[in-house]
Amino acid sequence: MSKQKTLCDWSKKDLRERFEELRELVSQPQYVCLKCGRAASQKGALCKAQSLEKPPK
Repeated sequence: MSKQKTLCDWSKKDLRERFEELRELVSQPQYVCLKCGRAASQKGALCKAQSLEKPPK
């Protein structure tokens, strides 16, 4: 079983080819990546996820 690529690691090609999945992941963001600034609705979609409701430590 291979580890799923996080949104942070998606290439421009991935963004184009997986646009519908991207749209679902970012439609209602609950988390932001502290490394790259991307936002997503699922914590597991980002490499260094931080809840938008809770400030970083």
